[in-house]
Amino acid sequence: MRTRNWLLLALGSLLLMAGQCGQQVNNPPEKPTGFVAIPGDRQVVLNWNASTEPDLKGYNVYWGSTSGTLPNVEYVPKPATSKTITGLTNGTTYYFALDAEDTGGLKSARTDEVATAPIAPDTTAPTISSTVPANGATLVALDSNLEVTFSEGMDVGTVTVTIAPSFDLGDPTWNPENTKVSFDPATSLASETTYTVTVEGKDPAGNALTGSKTFSFTTVGSPPSVLSTAPANGDTNIPVNTDISFSFSKAMNKASVEGAFSSSPAITCAWSWTPDSKLATCNPPTDLSFNTTYSVTLGTGAKDLADDPLATPYSFSFTTASAPDTTKPTVTGSVPANGATGVARYTNIEVIFSEPMDKASTQTAFQITSPAGVTGIFSWPSSNRMVFNPSSDFDYGTNVTWQVTNAAKDLAGNTLAATVTRSFRVIRQKTLNLESQAAMDGYVYNTGSVYTTSVGLAVGDTSANTSMRGFFSFDLSPLVTDSATNITSAILYAYQYLVDGAPYTDLGGGLRAESVYYGSSLDAGDFETTVLTYAYILSTNTTTGWKGVSVSSKVRDDYTNRVARGNRSQFRLRFPTTTNADGGNDYADFYTGNASSYKPTLVVTYEYP
Repeated sequence: MRTRNWLLLALGSLLLMAGQCGQQVNNPPEKPTGFVAIPGDRQVVLNWNASTEPDLKGYNVYWGSTSGTLPNVEYVPKPATSKTITGLTNGTTYYFALDAEDTGGLKSARTDEVATAPIAPDTTAPTISSTVPANGATLVALDSNLEVTFSEGMDVGTVTVTIAPSFDLGDPTWNPENTKVSFDPATSLASETTYTVTVEGKDPAGNALTGSKTFSFTTVGSPPSVLSTAPANGDTNIPVNTDISFSFSKAMNKASVEGAFSSSPAITCAWSWTPDSKLATCNPPTDLSFNTTYSVTLGTGAKDLADDPLATPYSFSFTTASAPDTTKPTVTGSVPANGATGVARYTNIEVIFSEPMDKASTQTAFQITSPAGVTGIFSWPSSNRMVFNPSSDFDYGTNVTWQVTNAAKDLAGNTLAATVTRSFRVIRQKTLNLESQAAMDGYVYNTGSVYTTSVGLAVGDTSANTSMRGFFSFDLSPLVTDSATNITSAILYAYQYLVDGAPYTDLGGGLRAESVYYGSSLDAGDFETTVLTYAYILSTNTTTGWKGVSVSSKVRDDYTNRVARGNRSQFRLRFPTTTNADGGNDYADFYTGNASSYKPTLVVTYEYP
């Protein structure tokens, strides 16, 4: 009996083991990892790590706008590890989860939900919120720092801050939000100087800085100082017949400066001054000694016109030449450069020599040969640089030719090696009458109707209390072809040929010509298209005939932004009041570019090289 029971027990164990060996166990896939959601414009991009399951079929993306309730399911077959969900609403938060599914239909556990909201692209241009010093500030300390605060965080790599007159601001320092840049200059600002700061840059979305991008401030005064001397400290090989000049920061008391002058060896001076009393020149009656170092001192007895003395004595030294100069001087450069075009009408002519020159002979040797009769005054920023300032501006497009003959001499009496002739052309001016682009002229009703083929357009309201606004478009391509550099003036002309009712009284006053951009075609949405910057009064009365208004600022703005605006300058005509709802016609009719005569015209005067 015991033996039989043992056999039965052994037989049962063998049957159980055989059953287990014949059964295949199939587990679901592992839960995916690295699941992230990246927001975009009306869409979300989902990314995850690839599953390593050998029998993986794909993935299931679950999503919806309520956490815990994800009704939408998107199947993603392997080997893809990304899915873009489109057609979403910007600003709405969506929730997403993910599982993996094998070929047997088993699914992994879902990932934790990830949430994000689609966002619209940033199109808002940054502006300058405030500056330190403030625009127009006076009595600014010479050791002041500079700060510019922006309306939003900036792309610091695109931001430039320049200052005129030129001054080393040092390296910029940004706050953590990149909304404020600061400068702590290593040296002091110049006294009694008006500085103008110009800022350019973009935000991280690439929107360029707009609005006022410059500000100015004026520093406090200070004691007079010597800005420079000629010869400069340490100069060598100075001709023995040199003059010694002092350039001051302020107008000086002549007698005090002359009395405070001393040198070793001693120098006798015959003094001369510029009219502004800022440049004093010691003209020794006899030549200095050859190969001699002269130490010159201007003591604190030197005072400005307010009786303020130099803060400290000013000393410098120079060494005269060891032998007479026999080298002929040459012209090494000129401003404007030879052959330059597009030169400003008010330009000065600067001639740069290879060495210090005798002023009297050099000025006599200089002349403008074309056009004839040009007069002006000379100045010498340094002993080898002569500047001629014409008494009046050159005419547009003038070809200017000047020369310095070999009668010009250096300080040793050597004449110029050869007569030098240079020429340049002054910037030109042109006036064009640009007729409007017929295909883009027309008018739009507030009901959505658009008319672009009529010879006329209506502005105002109708007896049905609907409203009409007119549109003109002008092609600025001729200015681009001429490489225009400055628009001097622009006048918009339009011909009013009919007035029905009393729009100039019933619809709020003068007819406006607004600065807009509606692109290459007119559509219903342009009835309320945004005004860019400017609005002008084109007409104030019912009289038929030409109506005109200066639109220079608008056209300059369009030309500056010509790439973005397709080389077009466009206007919308409207009355201040859309409709007075009186059941009567109140409108004005103007000819469009479709008319055979009296087409809208933009008269543009501009400068070009």
